[in-house]
Amino acid sequence: MDGASARAPQPRVDPVAVDLLGRLVELAHGRSRTEPICGPDLDGVFPPTPGFNILGLATAAPPVVPDTNLLSRDIGWTVRTGSRGVLINAANSGALRLLCPAHVADEIVSHADEFCGQMQIEPAEYLATWRRDYLPLLRIINEFDDEIFIAAERERLNTLANRDPDDVPAAKLALAAGGFLFSDDGPVLDAVYGPTHVLNRDEHGHTKWVDALKGWGNTHELRRVIESGALLARLVGFGVAGTIRQTRATPRTATALGIAALGAAVLAYQHADTAKKAAMRRGIGTASNGILELLVKHAVAAQEVARLAAPQPTRIETVGLSSDARLARACLHHLARDTAAIVTPRELAEQLPNHVTPRGEAKIRAVLRCYDGVFTQPYRGWFQLGAPHPEMRAGHNSST
Repeated sequence: MDGASARAPQPRVDPVAVDLLGRLVELAHGRSRTEPICGPDLDGVFPPTPGFNILGLATAAPPVVPDTNLLSRDIGWTVRTGSRGVLINAANSGALRLLCPAHVADEIVSHADEFCGQMQIEPAEYLATWRRDYLPLLRIINEFDDEIFIAAERERLNTLANRDPDDVPAAKLALAAGGFLFSDDGPVLDAVYGPTHVLNRDEHGHTKWVDALKGWGNTHELRRVIESGALLARLVGFGVAGTIRQTRATPRTATALGIAALGAAVLAYQHADTAKKAAMRRGIGTASNGILELLVKHAVAAQEVARLAAPQPTRIETVGLSSDARLARACLHHLARDTAAIVTPRELAEQLPNHVTPRGEAKIRAVLRCYDGVFTQPYRGWFQLGAPHPEMRAGHNSST
């Protein structure tokens, strides 16, 4: 450490707040691991992932695209430990959205014996875990043509195709969606992020990927706890055990609990004696510190997740694409992180950025239908990104 760094003022950290946040994260993750996997309904509609608006933490769920190798290793880890990993836990809680190329899903099954031999686990357990914990959360997306990519992206994809064509679908999907490519394979990382990108030259790349997912998952769980009122209840001393137990509730109920907890705190303060009021003020001070710590953690996690997202071309760079290609890419990018379950072309026309033109309702409908297998129509006139895996229709989803 140089002299300037040593003299620089260090941020003040409240150990009580940090300890509290750590305990709440542990409680929240313990709850999340026991929650049933929430997959698509019988009509094939994926559940919405509603945002959280308290404290200004309404960040959209980032899309994550796993490659075959890391996805198979994640399944193996789940089999060996008997516990869900951060990828599935975060996806099931709505902290992120898993986009899976159809080719990757096929390889997970077709190469199961090979993967299980490498990991020394039983294929039957591996496939059962895959179907129980992973398939319900995956939006399966067919490979699309190169027409929606700019020249520099196509050049990198062609290089990858010559080296390892099996990784091309994942690279394409991560690029088009602006997703977080969950991979530690150099060539596919080069195709998505560019050969000079710092992520591709980090010898601890996989560790950084996992750390980023954990950090994002932790702040998401803390947001859920704050929404439920558990943090406030813990800090001012009102009904913490019951409130934390109630964080299993739906987001709407959780928000009501938070409002109720705040109202209970205000009412109790009004009727407390002088000594009790002083203690409550100290507790509320600690609550403020805890919330500030959360804001810092959230900002760091959001910055890291954004840094790991596939870089997107500028508006000038997309001028050479056809209007249909530009519109298809804009729709894919938007729906990859949209909180709604399904949308209509009219809603998309209102939600897309103003610079995306043309974007009339009829034009959007035609483009969505043209890219069948990328955008699907659970109901006539309603669209979503991707579709459930075909095995889900065969009754493998235990949650439905």
